[in-house]
This record gives sequence, C-alpha cells and structure tokens, in this order.
Amino acid sequence: MKVTRLGIPAAAMAVLLGACQTQQKPVNEADSKPPIPVKAAPVRLFTPQSGERYSASLAPAKQIALSFRLAGFVESVYGGGKRLEAGDLIPAGTVLATLRPKDYDIPVQQAKGQLDAARKSIEVAKAMVVEAEAGVTRAEAAWKRVNALYESRAVTAPDWEAAKAQRDVAVAQLGSARSQVEAATAQERSAAANVAAAELAKADTTLIAPYTARLLQRAVEVGSLVSPGQPAFTLADTGTVKAVFGVPDSSVAGLKVGDRLPMLVETAQGQFTGSITSIAAAADPATRLFLIEATVPNANGALRPGMIATVSLRSSGPSQPVAVVPLSAIVRSKTEGSGFSLMVVRGGRARTQSVTLATTYGDLIAVAGVQPGELVISSGASLLAEGERVEVIQ
Repeated sequence: MKVTRLGIPAAAMAVLLGACQTQQKPVNEADSKPPIPVKAAPVRLFTPQSGERYSASLAPAKQIALSFRLAGFVESVYGGGKRLEAGDLIPAGTVLATLRPKDYDIPVQQAKGQLDAARKSIEVAKAMVVEAEAGVTRAEAAWKRVNALYESRAVTAPDWEAAKAQRDVAVAQLGSARSQVEAATAQERSAAANVAAAELAKADTTLIAPYTARLLQRAVEVGSLVSPGQPAFTLADTGTVKAVFGVPDSSVAGLKVGDRLPMLVETAQGQFTGSITSIAAAADPATRLFLIEATVPNANGALRPGMIATVSLRSSGPSQPVAVVPLSAIVRSKTEGSGFSLMVVRGGRARTQSVTLATTYGDLIAVAGVQPGELVISSGASLLAEGERVEVIQ
C-alpha cells in the first residue's frame, strides 16, 4: 500500500480531501427556492409628439348668476319632483323659483285703476270739447248778427260788446276743454306706463333658465326673503367648455384662432381636442403670459369646470424616439438615496439597474440606462432582492 511522507495511506488522504472540499462548498439559499413569478414588460422605443406642454383650467363656455330684480319672499323652488341640487341639468325655459305674487298684485290693480280713471277723464273732456264747440258756433253766429245790425246802427254799442264777449267766452271754454283732453291723455299715458311697470315687476317675481345648463349653485329656499340683485342660482352651459392657459411670447407668435390643440384630461380619462377661439392682444403684466382660450366640445358631459387639462403645442421639428418603461417599474435606488433604478430580468434572475428618469407619457416614462428589448419587472420590483430567481408570467 502506498504511503505518503506523513505516513498516511493515499486512500485515506483522498477521503479526507474529499470531505474537506464538501464542507467548503457554499450553499446558495436562493437557488434552493423556487423562482418567484413576476410580471415584466420589455423596454420599448416611443416617439413622443414634439412641442411644449401647458396646464389649462377648464371653465364653462357660458355662466350666469340669476337674481331677482325685486325683494320678496320665495314661494316656490323648482325641483322636477325632487330637490334641486348642484349638478342637475336644467332645461331652457324652466321656472327655477317664484316670489310671492300677491305682494305685486296690488300695485298692478292700483295702476290699472288709475288707467281706467284717466280714460274716463278723457271721455269727459272730449264731451266738454263737443259742448264747447257747439257753444262757440252759437256765439259766433249771434255775434255776426249783432255785428251786422251794429254796422247798420240797429243795435247799440253795449249790445255789440256783449255779443262779442259771449263769443270770446265760448272760444275760451273750447280751449279749456281741449286742454283737459290733452291733460287726461297725458294721465292715460302715465297710467299705462305704471301698469306696464307693475306688470313687469310681477313678471320679475319668476326666475327662468335662459338656456339649457347645469346648476352650479343655489342660494334660496322656500320662505326665504331675498333682496334685489342677490344671486339665487348660478348656471353654466357645459355643452362646450373653455380650456384657459397662458403662453410666453416665444410661443404665442405661432398660434392663431382656429388652430386645433390636443389635450389630455387625466381625471376624465381621455384625450380631447379643442380649437383656439381667443388669443389675448397683450400679455398679463404680472405673469408676462398671453392668455389663450380653446373651446372643447363636451356633449357627453365628461369635462367639468375646474378640471385641469394638459395642452400640447406641437413644434415643426421631428421628435426622436426614446426608451420607455411602465411607471410602475420605477423603484428607489437602494444605494443612492436620491436615485432611481429598475429590476431587469437577466439570466432568469432579478438584477438592479440604475436609470435616469426623463419625461412621462401617460403611464410610461422615458429612461436612460437600459436598452430596448430588455425585460423590466413592472410590478413588485421593490420587494425583490438582487439576484433572486424569477419566472416571467403573463
């Protein structure tokens, strides 16, 4: 049997060396576990629409605050079978609220009574004119007879003067009667104006929706006392909305009325298109921005006043494609506190890859540091450890 220099048989030495090698071989716990199922998405190229992006505030195309012209107690409020609430669609011509009408019936009756009295006065004055005209005719005829007799010396001067005086009195009475007709006619016109004013006041006890709109606010209740001009209802026509935003002078030169603008409204979950309807002639002194208004159709009512839209102003130059990944794939870097990283599937294992973030495009984000086609873990990447075995599932 072969013996080593230390006196240990070669066979025994081989056994000892094998045991030592077995004990020194490390055991990888990650390899002993089954692969973790993950969802992954390939890095892909995306060509964004070139141009500038601005935030716009959505406002109704038309908005009006309705108020009563007169004071009074609210007698009824329209509800269409239910309580009228903000957001309700109000058809054009709907009676929204009425004041107690009897408070305005008395002025109408008084004005009509004055009108009737004025018309009767006109009748009386016209009758007096007819009587005065007859008296003038008689007095004129009598004076002509007396004047002829006076010229032939058949009557005395006192008789002539008496006939003349009687004629002058009849003429004066006719003029007075005609003046009374004019005065009564003026009173009639004034009374008619008072009737119209009183009826208008009574008509103003009703608030009517001028066009189909949504109710933004109501500020009256049945029985409440309202003052003239106090806003009672605020209505807005949301069949179309306005996207209002400001642009600098470097951008306003390339815009004109009628240009179509694509816009994204995340809260409405959709893409919309508006047309520029107004461009400010001068910049705002405080912001140095030119105010732009774009009208956006809103037939389905998805857009509501107050929402924020992202408006894209396209430029003339071509856009370069960029590598994009899902936003959900981005995790905080474990080595750099302010950095970001991805978990990339390489060789069936999760590997950390630091990346630099760029512009977002909906639920995608442009990144630098990975190549198109690489698989990135899109869900639960922050729960994985470096080098863990993974299995991509659909």
